[in-house]
Amino acid sequence: MNVVVSRSGAALTGAADLTSFDVRVDGADEDAFTAVLQRERVGTFVPGPAFPGGHVHVRVEWLRAAAGAHDLPADWAESFAGMLAYAERKGWTSPDGATVRGHVVTGAGTGER
Repeated sequence: MNVVVSRSGAALTGAADLTSFDVRVDGADEDAFTAVLQRERVGTFVPGPAFPGGHVHVRVEWLRAAAGAHDLPADWAESFAGMLAYAERKGWTSPDGATVRGHVVTGAGTGER
């Protein structure tokens, strides 16, 4: 599962693949990237030493809503809960479970996997 952020907006790709998760930059600079995350209420960017890099605290509700536009397996909700539980055990979720951390990487990959 990937959140792809471009100058024009944010999209979820690979929603059915719950074995990996990242936030991908597609042609946006750091300012545009941050603006899209805020405008579309995707989450909060925590910069690293260089962009791309760092991570985004992605809103779980945004992920659920964005995934709703995809053709998903019947057990997706259960599998998504399992992914979040794994992330929680690793310390990659907020204490209230409202966000999950995704590393910021280069590359769009806007097609479904």
